[in-house]
Amino acid sequence: GERWGAQWGLQALAAADRVQLTLGAHMDTVYSLMQPHAEAFQRACNIDQAYITNFGEEVVRGQPLFVLSTLLKWLAPELRQAAGVSSWQVVSQAPATGEVTVLSSLAEVQGQKYDSPVILVCDQLGGNEDIPEGVVAVLTSSATDVLSHVAIRARSQGVLLATCFDEAQLDAIKALGGETAQLTVSPTQEVTAKEAAAPTNGSTGSKNAAKLDIPAPKSTTAWALSESEFAEGFVGGKSRNLATLRAALPSTIAVPSSVALPFGTFERALKEKTNATAAENIAALQKKLAQHKGAGVPAELAQLREAVATQLQAPPQLAAELAGKAASAGLPGADAWEGGGGCWLAAWSAICQVWASKWNDRAWLSRRARGVPDSALFMAALIQQVVPADYAFVAHTADPLTGKKGVTVGEVVVGMGEALVGNMPGRALSFTTAGDDGTGPTIVGLPSKRLGLFATPGALIVRSDSNGEDLETFAGAGLYESIPLPPLTEGTVDYAEERLLWDAAFQSEVLAGIVDVSAQVERAFGGAPQDIEGVWADGAFTVVQSRPQVL
Repeated sequence: GERWGAQWGLQALAAADRVQLTLGAHMDTVYSLMQPHAEAFQRACNIDQAYITNFGEEVVRGQPLFVLSTLLKWLAPELRQAAGVSSWQVVSQAPATGEVTVLSSLAEVQGQKYDSPVILVCDQLGGNEDIPEGVVAVLTSSATDVLSHVAIRARSQGVLLATCFDEAQLDAIKALGGETAQLTVSPTQEVTAKEAAAPTNGSTGSKNAAKLDIPAPKSTTAWALSESEFAEGFVGGKSRNLATLRAALPSTIAVPSSVALPFGTFERALKEKTNATAAENIAALQKKLAQHKGAGVPAELAQLREAVATQLQAPPQLAAELAGKAASAGLPGADAWEGGGGCWLAAWSAICQVWASKWNDRAWLSRRARGVPDSALFMAALIQQVVPADYAFVAHTADPLTGKKGVTVGEVVVGMGEALVGNMPGRALSFTTAGDDGTGPTIVGLPSKRLGLFATPGALIVRSDSNGEDLETFAGAGLYESIPLPPLTEGTVDYAEERLLWDAAFQSEVLAGIVDVSAQVERAFGGAPQDIEGVWADGAFTVVQSRPQVL
């Protein structure tokens, strides 16, 4: 596009973001190489700690490349103005009045509970954190994908979540630390703060304390289920929705093959004689965990995850039944599972890690905030074929900020979708439609993620499918684990040669295809808005997941 025009501005802004990420990664490497040696000298020579604490940072600041970071800070506002985008990215919109608390990272307050409304301003947001009860807003300088798991959780909890790309604006809000402030989001998505009186009704203003009722599972004697047996009460919404999609979608839209371990399989495995010692250990840890009443993250959570992930032996009948069902479904390598070799041991380890994620810090904190006892949560495991993606996307069929139906909002990354839903640093390609007025997808942001995640052919993924996620009133996005087999590999994304950016016709074809796929998925569920994950590979679309979009 024309230099300093809107399209040129979007491209230049994405390039500048990418350079900033690369610069940050390089400087982090320099710091990690220098600081340990400085600390070793300090110990060996008894040097005053005051000379050592910031040694690595000063080395970084002395690098010629450090000047580039200053130039980028100056350039970014100019590029945003040219592109016509705000200094703010609002990913979850809600009213917010509370005491401003400044943190370096949201991870610092995991397990905290605030008795009065709090606005958290933090520099770092990783994407896997829980938003503590009593928090009404999280403002950060970390880029946050609109359709990432942390963004979905914020909207579900009624918490304002926004990224500020202007250091001066965020510093002005930080200056209100300790004071009560009211945040306002303008029609142009600018966030402003002003001093306000403290709320007097005692309400936190967020929805995260509302009690969540989750459906009780049904018992079954089956160790494993084929897709035709995915039924309510035996597996979660993730599995059941895939079965619905296979029956409803045209043959041009694929659904990956899958099998599942139903609710109660973990509990049945614990009762096997070979797992008696592990069961005793796990029961003792659960008893200690139930006695925890204070704030913070109990140590028993990590101990439970370790025990479940490493101490269980697979019942022979489970292995045989699962191997048969998986081989019949065409899952790669499943025909070798019954023999108990390395392929089976890797699969069993992934299954146990998914079961162990019942005790993830963020999952346990979320259940406690929503009044869900640990005993009510049951974990099915969905074992699914992986489609090595050229591109992965997440699409919502209603506007996630306004709730307006008939508007598709999507984000696309190169490679696998874990880079998107896990909120890896940088931005995704983002687009929106204008509903049913005939306007096609409009690009609102170009990608800057430095790294992508990539799968190998023949890979599988074991995914959590509990009775406490993918519900109509609660998404539970990202609370529990999905374990790829083998693990995904990181790779640098070369946007200079990326067709999705530079081939306008191809870009339009892919984005229009995502919109069409999303509409067909929504129709498969009776017109209810959907939160959809899918991939484009070798010219074809595959839908890997769909859940009700919580508005």
